[in-house]
Amino acid sequence: MRTALAAMLLATAGAPLGVAAQLLGGHQAQLARLECVPAGMEVEVSSDTPFPVRNALVELRIGAVVSSLSRYAPDGDLHTLIFVLSDEQAAEVSPFAEAVVGFNPGAGSDTWLVGSIDPTTAQGCPATGEEDQLQQR
Repeated sequence: MRTALAAMLLATAGAPLGVAAQLLGGHQAQLARLECVPAGMEVEVSSDTPFPVRNALVELRIGAVVSSLSRYAPDGDLHTLIFVLSDEQAAEVSPFAEAVVGFNPGAGSDTWLVGSIDPTTAQGCPATGEEDQLQQR
């Protein structure tokens, strides 16, 4: 956790995430897709460094929000992970919080720095109030 926190502090201080990842021995990843789905919100991240297959849960941490509900891409590409956030978790995400993926977020070699994720940019989400209208029908 200390490495992830240090990376977030470096990024907040203006260091590019790639530099922060290199300084801390981690990897860099990027947001590939952000989409509302019936289960909540899917956060797809990709990296040039493959996410290894392990007998351990991988976590996405966005500030105080943590999700370990994930899967690899449908084609089995190890460069892509897809996480699911519940509606409640998505509502708690700050667009200024830095996202980190890791099997053991305290170990730099097991950490991928993603950057900030703004949930208001997700595709396919109901417009404000539209969900309430649908539930009333």
